[in-house]
Amino acid sequence: PVYAGFWIRLAAKLIDGLILAGLAAAVQQIYATGWHGGHLPAPPAWAEFFQAQLRLLSVNFVIGLLYATYFVAWHGGTPGKLALG
Repeated sequence: PVYAGFWIRLAAKLIDGLILAGLAAAVQQIYATGWHGGHLPAPPAWAEFFQAQLRLLSVNFVIGLLYATYFVAWHGGTPGKLALG
């Protein structure tokens, strides 16, 4: 097989990164408006702030993991890789 070069792989990663960034933004918007009543904790509440950030980081990690697993298992590659061959 002929493997793709650096620039094609980078472009595929950027496409996948944009898709995942959109999903992460949606999750953060839902989290900020739905679970906290539209506002984040006040700055003095550092423990709450860091707990919220850890939860968001964990959710975004799981989304990325499921994204890669699903597309590689069922489609043979992520959308960025498939778009660029």
